[in-house]
Order: sequence, then C-alpha cells, then structure tokens
Amino acid sequence: PLSRAEVFANPDPGRFVPYPAEQPLLRALTTDELLAPHKELIARITVCLSLPPGLHDRIVRPMLHRFAAYANLIPGSESDHHCDPGGLLQHSLEAGFFGAQQTDGMVFALDETPERRRKIEPLWRFAAFV
Repeated sequence: PLSRAEVFANPDPGRFVPYPAEQPLLRALTTDELLAPHKELIARITVCLSLPPGLHDRIVRPMLHRFAAYANLIPGSESDHHCDPGGLLQHSLEAGFFGAQQTDGMVFALDETPERRRKIEPLWRFAAFV
C-alpha cells in the first residue's frame, strides 16, 4: 500500500471523488420533512396499533422520529423495490404496518385472563410493528 505522502504527492484521479460532485447531492432532511410524505401510512399505523393516546405519543412517535433520522434518505435497495431516496424509511413503515395488521384476530397470551389479554393485546401488536 502507498504511504499517505505518496498518495498526496501522486494522486490517482480515478481514486478520488471529484468535488464538486458531478451528480446532484441530497441534503439531509429533518425528521418532520422525512415523515410528512408518509402521513397517511402513519395514520393507518396509528389506527392499527390502537394504543392509548398517551402511550402512542410517548413511545411510537419518538421511535418513528428516531428511525427517520437514522434512515434519512437511504434507499431500501440498490436496484430493486424502494431503491429511490427514502426507500428504506418507506419500506420499513410498510413492513411494520403489515406486521401489525397480521395480528388482527390473533389471540395472544392464552394463559392470561381475558381482561389481561385485552390490556396487553395492543402491546403485542406494537411488538409486531417494531
């Protein structure tokens, strides 16, 4: 391997990304900007999860914002579905929604009382979403 001094003394033009970049760059977006196009899907997720409002605001909303900050505009794949900027976020929201939706009609915690099952059912649905 070349030493640092050798690399800078004889730079290989094919080894470095030109600046400014030839392709337009994407700017990092705020989590509100990232989640705004998914408002309808997030509303469907909220209904599907049917968590108490306080729990939704305390757990789900911050989790969505943290994940949006992480995923930002990363594509979901190189050349398959969701390969556009923001595809990872879109794919993740859809997969979580369908996972939570699949819990409809399922009976969880059969060893618990019916009253207890009614209380914890939204938590199982939330676990399937995550």
